[in-house]
Amino acid sequence: MERFKTKNIEKLALKKVVKETELKPKFKEPLKMKIVIYSEDDKYFVNHFTAYALGLKSTRTVMLDQPKLFAISLDTLKELQSNNNLEIEYKLLKNHPLNYNNLFANLKSDFYGIGLHGIFSGDKLNIAENILDSGLKINNNAKSILSTTISLGLNNKDFDESQIFKYQYGTGKKVNIVIAVPTYIENEQHERIFLGFPKQNLTVSANQYYDTCLLDRICSKLKYLPKEFILGYVNEQSFVTNPNFYDNLSKEAQENLFDLLKQNMDSLSLSINKMIVEKNIEALEKMQKELENLNVDSKLISNALEIAQKNLPKKRTVILTNEDKINSSSLPITHRKALLNNMLVQLNELNEQQNIPKK
Repeated sequence: MERFKTKNIEKLALKKVVKETELKPKFKEPLKMKIVIYSEDDKYFVNHFTAYALGLKSTRTVMLDQPKLFAISLDTLKELQSNNNLEIEYKLLKNHPLNYNNLFANLKSDFYGIGLHGIFSGDKLNIAENILDSGLKINNNAKSILSTTISLGLNNKDFDESQIFKYQYGTGKKVNIVIAVPTYIENEQHERIFLGFPKQNLTVSANQYYDTCLLDRICSKLKYLPKEFILGYVNEQSFVTNPNFYDNLSKEAQENLFDLLKQNMDSLSLSINKMIVEKNIEALEKMQKELENLNVDSKLISNALEIAQKNLPKKRTVILTNEDKINSSSLPITHRKALLNNMLVQLNELNEQQNIPKK
């Protein structure tokens, strides 16, 4: 009898426990966010929406034939893998043809000079990343950016974007730095520096002896092409954009770049820029004729003339002059003569360098 009572008590107790358990709310495990990580040649990528959702701001855009992908570092990948709230799917990127049409879609037409620098050897991808971060060095006292690049000309209607991917300098994996330089940059006071860009030039040697535009003279003094004029780099299957590119900068960063370039303009560059701003075609043509009479290469002045002759709005503000209130066409004779003499000395030195036997 006692045994029966004990069993009943145990059954009642068990039922009570089961009932209480059933009444307790059932908590489900939190849903995991599913992401896809693409890989190729030891590089890793996520799509645009994933990058935005995860707050990955230090990524580089990669443009393929599908929606934008963003490159992520190995450290970022490890952080994602250690996140228990993420469910990761891995996919290989294979044979994705490059999308030519998107590379320059956001650039103003007929306004950007496009150049290429082919990385010859070494850890090419690492070198490319360093160039995006610090700019493209111009070595050996070169006068022109053509000493380290080729020019594809302006991004006009006749521009062939496929050249970006066909070009290769050196052997092995193809990695090309893509340069995009605006015809001019402008500060908040509407002052302009007319940079220009070399005409199409696909040769890879003997271009370091002369300058072709104001950008050449500035970069020759800086000893590098600023990272702000590098659009990104391309390899066989992808195009990696540069977050430091000029169009992506804040207003403050653009102002800082303007000041840097202005500080590295010599008296000749300042004078030529002033003539372009004022559309002083007569003064530029006279300068060009003087150089031709001396058998000195005048590509610099030819480039300035082409820019000045374009239908660009004339600005009220006179830019980059040592005497802001004096019009270049009405400078005192002694001042104009001194300026011309200074220019001729520099260009005579340039002429001597051009006559140096080439290796």
